[in-house]
Amino acid sequence: MRSLLIFLGASALTACSVQEQMPDPSRQDVEHARLAAAELQHELQARLMEAMQSEGVEAAIRVCADEAQLISARVSDATNMDVGRTSFSIRNTDNAPDIWERQQMAAFRAAMSQGEAPQSMEYTEVVETENGMMFRWMKPIPMGDLCQTCHGTNVAPEVLDLIHELYPEDHATGYEPGQLRGAFTVSRPVINPG
Repeated sequence: MRSLLIFLGASALTACSVQEQMPDPSRQDVEHARLAAAELQHELQARLMEAMQSEGVEAAIRVCADEAQLISARVSDATNMDVGRTSFSIRNTDNAPDIWERQQMAAFRAAMSQGEAPQSMEYTEVVETENGMMFRWMKPIPMGDLCQTCHGTNVAPEVLDLIHELYPEDHATGYEPGQLRGAFTVSRPVINPG
């Protein structure tokens, strides 16, 4: 099989085509991607919780605006992989998905609508790009209860005002718990494929 599909039986992710000449993703790359995404999630959540507990929701929003991309860059540098987050409905335009990421998120959303648990999903593939072969990995981010404060259907007006001040083109509200909020995304060039 050309890709590692965790959770699948007849899931929609099998519709993603893979060119025959592409090597399988290595188990080592998959494990490193999992660890890198977990580190990004841990660092972001820890920093957001610290800001919320000490200064409130508005401080957490400012952490997202001022520090989230720096945390992603730090994790990327430490892991030698490009580690980030994306979504169909982005808040920060720097997190806009590419075509491959959109395809995987659509497959995640379809699988979730069929009752698949997002915690058991991930997708990985080696793809040909204009810059050569790339290892790609994604894992869904389901909407959690805590995220409702800034991304839910009942965001407080003062919170919305600050979000719109910092992110004039925001599209990342209106989510219900359990919906697909976005995905962690990891990539790196494939060196010496074999």
